Amino acid sequence: MKKTIKETAKRLNLRESTLRYYDKMHLLSPRREANGYRIYEEIDLLTLKYILVMKYGEFQIEEIQLVLSAMSNIPTAECIHKTEKLLALKKATFKEKIHYYQHMLHLIEEIPEMNAIDAETESKIDDYVEKIYASISLEGEE
Repeated sequence: MKKTIKETAKRLNLRESTLRYYDKMHLLSPRREANGYRIYEEIDLLTLKYILVMKYGEFQIEEIQLVLSAMSNIPTAECIHKTEKLLALKKATFKEKIHYYQHMLHLIEEIPEMNAIDAETESKIDDYVEKIYASISLEGEE
């Protein structure tokens, strides 16, 4: 199934300029027709989905390039090593964020209706905020 840049952009809810940028950054290289127009095959759409998932996961362009290189036909040993190191770092970062968001969710769940907050509840909330702050302050020092 061949798609033009316009059709691909529409299908994946992207701007055409984004697809051109990804091509320029060598994240993917769609086939070109004789007239120079980009043609996207199913494999290109899958690669774009990988890119979009990694972008959603806050991967930088260079990091996406590295992962896609490691997924290529025959990645070098250095590429594999760098990718494994990157993924371990991302995993640790995601775990930290999950931990932080769990604390925030707990805090929000513990807050009663705003009109029902009394001095005792406010004190508990203050203590929990202090605990979260101490946790994120320590992470920032590492």
